[in-house]
Amino acid sequence: MEQTDLQQLWQSIDRHLLEARVLNLQSWALNFRSFEMLQHQKMKKGLYRLILFKSFAVILGICWVAFLGLLVWSVGTANLFFSCSVMMILLFTVYAIYIYLRHIRMITTIRYDAPVADVQEKIAILQASTFRATRVLWLQMPFYSTWCWNSKWIKEGPYGFWLIAVPIALFFLWLSIYLYRNLIPGNMHKKWVNLLMMVGPEYKKLAEASGYLEEIRSYRDDLG
Repeated sequence: MEQTDLQQLWQSIDRHLLEARVLNLQSWALNFRSFEMLQHQKMKKGLYRLILFKSFAVILGICWVAFLGLLVWSVGTANLFFSCSVMMILLFTVYAIYIYLRHIRMITTIRYDAPVADVQEKIAILQASTFRATRVLWLQMPFYSTWCWNSKWIKEGPYGFWLIAVPIALFFLWLSIYLYRNLIPGNMHKKWVNLLMMVGPEYKKLAEASGYLEEIRSYRDDLG
């Protein structure tokens, strides 16, 4: 075989290798794009359900606030235990409504065509905010045990009040503070914290979205 034939053979091999690499890159890009679109669709579906859940919760919250406000207005100073307890529950509900509306706005501003790191950052902010809101809302627990208190009960049934009602309220106070202090992202490895946060759709859907984004990143790194 002459040198010219060898050169042509090597050029043909190089050309075929280059074409194979181009085809592999195109196949990789197509596979990655398809996988990315599938993960984004899953994430969008989960976050859309989260928006629906929070929107429904906002509507219920507004109705609840109106009902509690009517109760406080009708009772007034006739029973300060009742009015103060209900007013505190009302304020916590207003806080929840504000947080839910803020979360809905944040979710609707997510651009799924943005870089994965940018979307992950927004999801992480939502997760942290969900943790904070959950911790704060547990602090209203004691007020659900004090709304039924009244001065007549204290005067006419002191033993039942001091031996039953007060210990129950103190227990709920301790429990609410304990939950507030321990419901933090760093404790997600604890089974009870994980169960408490993942039982509803609020944190669960965000965790799923974060997982989809991490799968996109891992898939890209593995193919790269």
